[in-house]
Amino acid sequence: MVDCTESKERQRRRPVVTLAVRAQLVSFAVGLLFLATSWSNTSTHRSLREETNAAIPPQILPEVIEIVEDLVAPFLEDQNRIYEFDANDGDDRPAMHTFFAVQGGQNGTISQQDMETLAVWKHAWSKAGWKPRVLNIDHAQQYPRYDETIVRLKDVPMPENDDYNRFCYLRHFAMAAVGGGWMSDYDTVPINMTANAVDFAELPNEAKFTTYQNYIPALLVGSAEEWERIAESLVQEGIDSKENGRLRIANGNNLFSDMFAMEALVGKRQLITSEHKVGEATQLPISEKGCRYINKRQKAIHFSHHSVSRIGFHLGKCRCRAYVMAETLRELSTSCDYPDYI
Repeated sequence: MVDCTESKERQRRRPVVTLAVRAQLVSFAVGLLFLATSWSNTSTHRSLREETNAAIPPQILPEVIEIVEDLVAPFLEDQNRIYEFDANDGDDRPAMHTFFAVQGGQNGTISQQDMETLAVWKHAWSKAGWKPRVLNIDHAQQYPRYDETIVRLKDVPMPENDDYNRFCYLRHFAMAAVGGGWMSDYDTVPINMTANAVDFAELPNEAKFTTYQNYIPALLVGSAEEWERIAESLVQEGIDSKENGRLRIANGNNLFSDMFAMEALVGKRQLITSEHKVGEATQLPISEKGCRYINKRQKAIHFSHHSVSRIGFHLGKCRCRAYVMAETLRELSTSCDYPDYI
């Protein structure tokens, strides 16, 4: 909380602003307002690209910017197209799901940065031979015990009205409701995971729930029954965290996220973990050494907040995640002999 009061001592030390100085300041402010208004009126012809490029890091290649802009253009016209999916269209490619729901404060509108990330995600998985499907809260609501789940989530430690962490729990129920299968986070794209009938005709590990980045839910797979078992177990771990001492503190708030709950299940060996199959964002441009750093056994790269920030792109300051994803995929195919997924 910011204390807006001032001590009498601080007030005494404040410089005195005379009426003459105030008049000069007002005049100066009016002049600035006039200039700003004039500049705005003469700049209305600027394109959306010119306005938004300021938020794109300058080190991103122009051709990569063009790729992302082309991919996101249809979704900017109609954001509902992000969720388009026809399960009965005769396309027998395996489905790769992700979950994205707009948080309450965004008034139902997907931000441009999220739209760009989802566009790159859909394109990359589609080019790798998958059928990408974006789930949302509507799919979670199809879970038979959805109302009961919402009540139970109130007993999981998280800040009030924390849509983000609540949705993170609900994505697992959405997967159970649609029949299970593969799911990746929306900032996780394939690098060596081309779908074909031989490798993906059946779910791995006899359809038992499997994670590919330890307890981080970046790439997951399991049957509908396994997704339901894990979803219910995650919520129970959250409820139990208040009693078993596993409660975490995040940003000053009590929080037990679905990732903390997944970590607890991994510790109890309630699922299969296949480590080192999902990597993280790597330095751009990718050098020969960088190509060797990326393990050929990795199936995908997770462009998490942490890994993207670690290589110099701060998501709170730039609209950069989709562009880093696209440029990484491009360089992997051109410099590191990986499949072309962009």
